[in-house]
Amino acid sequence: MVGSAWCGGNIVFHVEKSSPNFALSIKGSNKAITKVDVREYGADNFDPMTKSGESWTISKTFKGPLNIRLIAEGGGRRVQDNVIPENWKAGTDYPTKLQKAYLWDLYVEDPGPNEHNCD
Repeated sequence: MVGSAWCGGNIVFHVEKSSPNFALSIKGSNKAITKVDVREYGADNFDPMTKSGESWTISKTFKGPLNIRLIAEGGGRRVQDNVIPENWKAGTDYPTKLQKAYLWDLYVEDPGPNEHNCD
């Protein structure tokens, strides 16, 4: 499950130190995220990333800024535009304005306040 109003805090994207692939981990919400896509600024389409352990990877190099699209198991989606800047660096955290609580509506069904997992 993704965090909820009881958990608070914002989602953070961490660009992993990975070569030659671009790798991203999502701090605070990756348990329910089923798909992550990335798009360079000005590009028409998102490129799908592949889940690899705790990270999401893609065999492609990118120039920033980057837009990241998250898709949750309930089918909901959120896009964070330009969340990874033009001069991004591997090994760096990039906080979003997307709150864990805001992700809760990505689910089709809310399990209720006693079922939230804020690990």
